[in-house]
Amino acid sequence: MDYTKNTVYLFVPFVLGKRDDFNAIIAALDKSDGWRLVHDDILYMFKYVSDKLDSSNRSCQCFHYQLCDKARLRLGLATETDWFSTIAHKFHGREEPIRLQLLSVQLYCFKTSVGILAFRVHLEKDDPLWVANAEYHLKKVSREQLFLEGCAHSVTMLELSERIVEDLKGVSCIKFFDFANPTRERSNILTYLEVEPQESYQKELYFLSRCYSDGFLFPEHGNHGSESSWIPSEDTVWGISAEACVCLVCPERGNKTFVRGTFLKTLTRNIYLCMCCCCIKNTFFICC
Repeated sequence: MDYTKNTVYLFVPFVLGKRDDFNAIIAALDKSDGWRLVHDDILYMFKYVSDKLDSSNRSCQCFHYQLCDKARLRLGLATETDWFSTIAHKFHGREEPIRLQLLSVQLYCFKTSVGILAFRVHLEKDDPLWVANAEYHLKKVSREQLFLEGCAHSVTMLELSERIVEDLKGVSCIKFFDFANPTRERSNILTYLEVEPQESYQKELYFLSRCYSDGFLFPEHGNHGSESSWIPSEDTVWGISAEACVCLVCPERGNKTFVRGTFLKTLTRNIYLCMCCCCIKNTFFICC
């Protein structure tokens, strides 16, 4: 599924038992028939940085893999067209479940012994405040229960993460959220979302960049964190906080072909995803 009005990445970090395990996990991933090595074209960074991320060079600092379809089925992740749902959550006074599709699972493994699983999901609805409300619950990866439609058993995103890495042989120990207390694990989030033309997106950025539910009040006359937003063009606006990054795009302003084609492809397959993983990895490595 290449074109979508919304794409959300949930990042789940882990750390290897010891730094020497980096070579072991890369060897295990290369041998596994469940993972495919991805060679990213990192063209927008300085060369001395992009060279360290060039996986065609086996001495690079980071390797990127994608979970294959047959492994997804074996691990109970279904296909990208199947729907998961949560229990009912309140939004604007109504109780309803959050429905989502799991489009792909990426794995980034850094030589520092830190790794990140990136779950790309598509949400059922495109309303920005509904998306923010959904992310408020989904970021709680050890608590929010997901039900595959037609299946009576639930699973959390953290349990899925543990299931994904548990069959990698030759790695002594993999710990998720090594810095967090149990039940307090929180995923970082990257959101891409199409919006309708309007004068300002301050309210949408406020909720989405913080993953706030509609139980939070918008400060109509307060500081909305404008220093953490960026508007590179009339059809694109970015917002960022310590736990989330959001990109709102407006194809109706006249650049529909580029936004839904080249830009979306670049964001979901290339530089932005890699940059998010690098930033989260550095934060996680400092915490450890």
